[in-house]
Amino acid sequence: MSRVQRLFVWLNPGQEPFARAVATRLGARIVAAGSPDRGKSPIVAAELGATATDDIRSALISADCDGVVLLAPSDFGSEPDGADVRALLQARSRGVRVACLEASPTSAIDLLSCGWNRIEEPLEPDDLFVPIGLAWKPPLEIADLLKDFGPARAVQLSTAGPAFRGTLISRLLFSMGMLSEFLTDVESVDASFIDAVGNPSLHLLPQDRLTELHGSLNCLLRFSGSRSATLLVSDQQIASMFDLRVIGTKGTLSLVCTEESLECTWVHPDGTREETRIERDAAPFEVDLVVQALEPGIETSISIETVLTFAQTALLSARTGEAESISTIARILESARGG
Repeated sequence: MSRVQRLFVWLNPGQEPFARAVATRLGARIVAAGSPDRGKSPIVAAELGATATDDIRSALISADCDGVVLLAPSDFGSEPDGADVRALLQARSRGVRVACLEASPTSAIDLLSCGWNRIEEPLEPDDLFVPIGLAWKPPLEIADLLKDFGPARAVQLSTAGPAFRGTLISRLLFSMGMLSEFLTDVESVDASFIDAVGNPSLHLLPQDRLTELHGSLNCLLRFSGSRSATLLVSDQQIASMFDLRVIGTKGTLSLVCTEESLECTWVHPDGTREETRIERDAAPFEVDLVVQALEPGIETSISIETVLTFAQTALLSARTGEAESISTIARILESARGG
């Protein structure tokens, strides 16, 4: 299959530069655009030189495009009658690839309704679209290093950038996808949240929705076997970056990405070092995520249900001020399934 050539983009005002950067990297043309912000579809479309549409489902079903990028999904995927899922199935049937900045639906419990529960095997929700945060693939020379490094004992990961390139939840998904390369089966999460203006906000968090959340989130994750990870995630920084540090039986590994370079350093137990530096073209790494999410055959290392369960557990911990077990949300899902 060829790379996407004609894009439909669903976005908020202010995300137009990001959309243009994605189209440029793809070598694609934005043919249609719309916005969940009522009355703003003509504005964003005119800014992008595209046809305006207010109906995201209609665009998925019939727009003259071969790729869809949902930069502002809002509550898409949570329509009770399943219309959103049916539109995604129609897009898939006509070969349209779909990438979404956040997770869809916006809560784990919605995977058991809203049409997601009527997807017939062997299809899964993950087959209908790719969350952009889960699409990152390192360059081959760095991928080999990560694979050879093996299991981790402790991980520290920070990722940040501006909200128009990725909300707090989209960056949390990216962190979970990267973390899953080294640690799996998290048992508990102890999280704190600061909103976009700096307030500690146990009472400002949405009760069960993960969409369009802005601010900074700090998490301590505990895994079986005395393993742990810390995450710092923010959509309140101008420049995009991530910084990964890993301690394992084979030494320590760091992976640092800025808009200028991607650097990987592996220090072996005997002190020898393996270093790789890849120059970047000053484009934010989120652009690469969108492009990779639209590639045919893209596979993610972690399921949508898993990341939604983790994200909701983190927000529950931020509200209660205590560490929360992943099993809390998992039990709710199991009960809803009739288990």
